[in-house]
Amino acid sequence: MEFEQLHKDEHNGHWVIKFPHHRLVVHDPGKVLRIASDIIISLCYIAGSMLFFQNSTQTAGVWLFVMGSCQMLVRSILRILGKMDWKER
Repeated sequence: MEFEQLHKDEHNGHWVIKFPHHRLVVHDPGKVLRIASDIIISLCYIAGSMLFFQNSTQTAGVWLFVMGSCQMLVRSILRILGKMDWKER
């Protein structure tokens, strides 16, 4: 599998993943990465919840909850920073 990021000025910043007989075009890479982040956060919370059922795995469950919470914090910070522009006076 070959991965190629196309230049914004040529193809609007799309990503193209080439397979032997097909290619996958990702039209909005930022949005796809945010959705993937949401999926990872959800999986951390689901796994953490399941690990709480047994005493022997509760510590691992707590760590998964902490990881999911940290991911949510980073996601929110990146969303805020994405809405800001630094400009000269």
